[in-house]
Order: sequence, then structure tokens, then C-alpha cells
Amino acid sequence: MAEEEAPLAYIPEVILKKRKSNEDWALKRKAQYEDRQSALKKKAKQEFIRMPEDFIKQYRTRLPSIRCNGLFLGHRLFVHEKHAMVAEMCMLINLGDVLVKIENFGRYLDELDLIKLKQRTKRKRPNLTVTDTKLLFVLRINGKKEMHPRTRKLLYNLRLRKVFNGVFVIANKFIVEKLEKVEPYVTYGYPNLKNVRELIYKKGLLNIDKQRVPLTDNNIIEQALGKYDIICIEDIVHEIATVGPHFKEVTSSLWPFSLNKPEGGLQGTKMVYKRGGDAGNREDHINELISKMN
Repeated sequence: MAEEEAPLAYIPEVILKKRKSNEDWALKRKAQYEDRQSALKKKAKQEFIRMPEDFIKQYRTRLPSIRCNGLFLGHRLFVHEKHAMVAEMCMLINLGDVLVKIENFGRYLDELDLIKLKQRTKRKRPNLTVTDTKLLFVLRINGKKEMHPRTRKLLYNLRLRKVFNGVFVIANKFIVEKLEKVEPYVTYGYPNLKNVRELIYKKGLLNIDKQRVPLTDNNIIEQALGKYDIICIEDIVHEIATVGPHFKEVTSSLWPFSLNKPEGGLQGTKMVYKRGGDAGNREDHINELISKMN
């Protein structure tokens, strides 16, 4: 007798439809993965081989202000032979009317900042009133981008380590020379008594064993500054506003004032205030900026 054939296994239609949908979904995911991989390879290739148009977009707004100690003649930059180091750093490609592509651009900008720092000290300008009884408030307004280490060291000597940090100083010859060197990164002026008091009351912090201690208790002030006959917060205000005999001790015992970003922000330019920028001497107009930021 012939062997009886085994009956076929019955598979519900729902399972068959599910298998079909899973297969379609797997094919779709595979196609998506392949498209994504090809897009990544294409993007990596584009980043590796940069077109001249990319450099035009990146440097078009910055290159016109760069001189490299040379001369712009027509559409080309002619660098003096004695500036061979700068010529090596600046590899320029003339594409139409635009100078593109600078190698070691960050290093060049640092060196440019050092050159400008030296030039600022030689520039003739109307100086501040240099006196040991004139109070200045100095506020840092720009970060360390395109900054030479020597400029950074001068800012640190002024205790201005962060943007929107402010300190009280005396407008003597030593301080004025420092401010001229770091002028694009700070703004300063003559604060009035109202702003001195509000800064100390709102933002004042004592430096006790390298710890920030708020000025909330006169006992803490007396312990830290009692040897200078300063026993309360009003004594600190009076000593700073009048540039008293213990001005240096009082200001060094206070942390730099950390101010808020002004409403609407700053222009972000390093041009001096009198020419429409943010930096440099504001004289009495510094009080308007302090009121916005305190």
C-alpha cells in the first residue's frame, strides 16, 4: 500500500500577512540604511575635498580687514619680503575678487592681536585723568577668541578672568597703561556713588580662605577687615567710593563682581565706545551700563 501523505500544516492567514509585512519592512530598513551610509560617505568626501566656494563663505566677512603688514593692490595682497613668517602662514588663493583660504588662521589672529597690543601703547590719544583719587570701574566684555597669551595675562592681572566680570581700580599711571593694552576686551569709566553702593550690596562677595562669602553679616566683615577699621558694609562702600587709604586691601578682599548680560546684549565689537563700539573709555556713561547689568 502506498504511504499516505501527511496533511500540510495549516498556517493562519494573519501570520502569513504578518510575515509578508515584516519582510517588506526589513527590505525598507535595508534600503534606508544603504541610503544613509552613501549620504555619510558623500558628506565625508565633500568635507575632505573643500570647494573654493566654501572658503569664500567662511572668510569673506573677515578677510577685508586683514592686512598682514602688506598692501592691497587691485585684487591681490602683496606682502613685504621682510614679513616672511606672515607670508608663510597666509596661503592665499586669488579666486576672482575674493581672497580665500588661510592656513593657521587662529595662530595668525593671535599674532595680530600682539601686534595691535604694541601699537596701542604707542598711539597718541587723550589720556585719562591720572590721579590716585580717581575711581574706575573696569568691566570685561569680550572672550579669549583671537587673544594673544600676553593679553590674557594682563586681563588676569586685573582679575578679569571671565566675561562680564568687573573690578574697582584707581586711575593711576600703571593701571591706565594696562587698560590701553587690553582696550578691545574691556570697557571702563567713572562710577557714581549710587552704582558703587548697589554693586556692593547686590553682587559683593568676600574672599575668605578662597571661599565666596556673601556680605550678609557685619560680623564677617569685621573679622576680615576689622584691622583696617572697616566693620560694616557701609564702611566698604565709603572706602571704595572715596578711594580711602585701605582701598587696595578692601578691593583685593572682594571677589570680582559677576554682572548679568545686559538686556539686548552688546554689539560684540572691539571698536572703541566713542566711535560707536563697546570697548574703551565710557567716562560717566559707564553708569548706564552698570545699571542695566546689575
